Amino acid sequence: SFEMDLYHRSCIDNNIYTYPFYEVSSQFFEYAFTEYLLDNKIYYDDAVVYRRMAYIELFYFMVGMNLFSEVKKVSENEYNYEYDLKEKETRIHEKVNYYGACNYELDDFDRCYIYGLGYLFSPYLYENYKKDPKYFMREFKNALLTYPHTNSINTFERVGVTTDSLIKGNALKKVLKNSR
Repeated sequence: SFEMDLYHRSCIDNNIYTYPFYEVSSQFFEYAFTEYLLDNKIYYDDAVVYRRMAYIELFYFMVGMNLFSEVKKVSENEYNYEYDLKEKETRIHEKVNYYGACNYELDDFDRCYIYGLGYLFSPYLYENYKKDPKYFMREFKNALLTYPHTNSINTFERVGVTTDSLIKGNALKKVLKNSR
């Protein structure tokens, strides 16, 4: 809704649904709202449960992204697997000692990327939001209006999301460690 309103107010046609970043704004606002509830001890126990569920979703989507990155060819009527996804899923679950029911299907491919990026970006975005909310919101709006033209993660650099920051994982590690 926030992102669509930006396009409407800017009188810009959008095609955001063809890019993997269109859930970044909604996931960020959900994350920020949960942090607000936790910081202000409003519905604290419920917010803790919601945050934990969000981290489980993040895990689910990251595993899904990892699995689906192994799919070599996907078309409307044909799936060509280079690797057995179920076998790889089992290996991942054994490695991380997690045996939850994930049951990935190829139809989940886009959901894993779209929501996965939203969940993954949120701690980085929120960290930068807390530093300077006014600057962040201005640059966040610019990034949301720009990514359909760049289709690049670099569009989010001004709001704290870069390839390097995601690889290092510092913001994510910090929030996961603090949520124990």
